[in-house]
Amino acid sequence: LITGVVVWLLHPEVTLFNFPQQPGRCPLNRDILTEHNKNYTVELSRGPITDQKKSGRCWIFAGLNMVRSMMLAENNDLKNLELSQNYLHFFNMLEKSNSQLENVVDKIYKRGKVSSSDRHEAVIPAISDGGWYEYFAFLVTKYGMVPKDAMPETISSEATAVLLQELDASLAATAAQMIANAKLYKAGHAANLSREIKERGMARVWNILATHLGDPPRSIDYRTNAKPVKAGGVTTTPTRVAAMTPQKFARDIAKFNPSDYISIASYPEKKLDTVYEVSKSAIGAAEPGEPKFDLRFMNVSSARMEQLAAAAIAGGQPVWFAADIDQNVDRKTGIMHPQVFDRDPVYQFSKEAAVPPLTRKGNSYFRQVVANHAMLLTGYDRPDAEGGIVKFKVENSWSAKTGDKGIYHMYHDWFMQNVFEVVVNKKFLTAGERARYAGKAVKITEDGL
Repeated sequence: LITGVVVWLLHPEVTLFNFPQQPGRCPLNRDILTEHNKNYTVELSRGPITDQKKSGRCWIFAGLNMVRSMMLAENNDLKNLELSQNYLHFFNMLEKSNSQLENVVDKIYKRGKVSSSDRHEAVIPAISDGGWYEYFAFLVTKYGMVPKDAMPETISSEATAVLLQELDASLAATAAQMIANAKLYKAGHAANLSREIKERGMARVWNILATHLGDPPRSIDYRTNAKPVKAGGVTTTPTRVAAMTPQKFARDIAKFNPSDYISIASYPEKKLDTVYEVSKSAIGAAEPGEPKFDLRFMNVSSARMEQLAAAAIAGGQPVWFAADIDQNVDRKTGIMHPQVFDRDPVYQFSKEAAVPPLTRKGNSYFRQVVANHAMLLTGYDRPDAEGGIVKFKVENSWSAKTGDKGIYHMYHDWFMQNVFEVVVNKKFLTAGERARYAGKAVKITEDGL
């Protein structure tokens, strides 16, 4: 998902992309296993476990699973519903390709030759399928969403490496044409053909995406069933089929407004109770009148972030979150706990040579703990109403073959060490926090603060 929190803050083009791999395993801590249970005092509706397979689309899966959970709370008849991850992925790739070529135009035609390092980097394709909540919010706002049966998965959506290679090759060829034309244009030997070259390049991108992922539907037929009526041994189900755009489906059926939700983060190197924004980090241009979707977050303590996550769940909202999935997670039991593995017997360190523990800030500074995967919180366990949260229930997107049939159990201490960002509805913030978020943000650029 990212190569480090610091890297993301300085290089926002790096995005969440983790997908399941089988790490080496230390022995499990028997004390943790003995104390573990699957009880939750608060749980939200959820559909079948999803599977991102060999792709970096965890952020899309987590976002759509969040929307689906809230839809299920309103209508349990949708219990088998799955929303199309492939549909949003198509436009994810389209927008990133367009932004890549716009960047080439800006650096080559407007700013000079390719010889400088920043301009050379600008023309090198770097398309990934990873992303953040703001990317999801942008895509849903601009393109809406559709049920999975309207645009199902393909071989290339489930294993994205070949598609990414094809896009990079096409974008590199388009950039080469732009560079050649820019040299002639600046020498007075040709007209500025940047727009024409870019349009041809984007036409190729669309064809590549449509070949690998299918054509995204412009309209869908959405069926709703009324309550069945039984009479004389005959069951009749009144049905209504309505044609609608993906945008209308998102607005009127899913009833999801992406702008109602904001990112709350806890990055230890950043100032508390401060809003940060990564300049020019949106993956695409919003339509006129639509909000801008640069990466923006309010930095708070881990304790406050946990409070907001719990408040959202108690209020009926599952919580999109980003964390380091590679830290102390047993992928067979689904237990996420700092002591789930018993390392001491393996390495047999002497008392003097024992590894000194790093603080959360130290782990972040040395890039030992980084946000690399997005998932969904769908419940929590607080057996003592006056006490703290023991654990959160996590819906992952690695199929029902991992964890506890696709569910993971995140203990409080793991949350405090490894969760970096949660997405909650603004209504769960205090008035002061909402005002702070709506105010001026500290800008972060590739050069830092």
